[in-house]
Amino acid sequence: MEAEHKRFVDKYREIGFIAESMGIAVSLKPHTGNTATARHLLQTLEQIGSSSIKASYDPGNVHYYEVISSELDFPIIAAQTISLIAKDHRLHRESANPDFPIPGEGDVNFAALFSTWQRSGMSGSVVVERIDGDIPSPIDPEQIDERITKARINLQSLLKEAGL
Repeated sequence: MEAEHKRFVDKYREIGFIAESMGIAVSLKPHTGNTATARHLLQTLEQIGSSSIKASYDPGNVHYYEVISSELDFPIIAAQTISLIAKDHRLHRESANPDFPIPGEGDVNFAALFSTWQRSGMSGSVVVERIDGDIPSPIDPEQIDERITKARINLQSLLKEAGL
């Protein structure tokens, strides 16, 4: 995978140069490989070496793919994070279980993540990516509205719990 990683880093160096010239930021998020965990993501960002390429931390992906605790992983990359994906996850007996509940209702400790991010100088956004949990697809529009409302309520409470 070393040759693919080198191509990835080289391409993101180009993207970083363009982003810098435009005054925008581009983010990478954990999704296996060279962005699998905070440590992998930090190493990749350091190799890219652009102030316009940052992290978008996704605790749901870290929990789902790597089966590790995001509150232990996140401090490594918190200071480089410009967005936090509010995607929760529940582990089940089987591996790679795609159960992504409403944020605050799974195994991810968002209050701890928000607190860590705040201590690192937090600057960025919180983005809700999934709310489907173990509901079979498709989710009807009324369910989506109910779940998004619940996600907002949960996240507001968790941000307050973290002192924000």
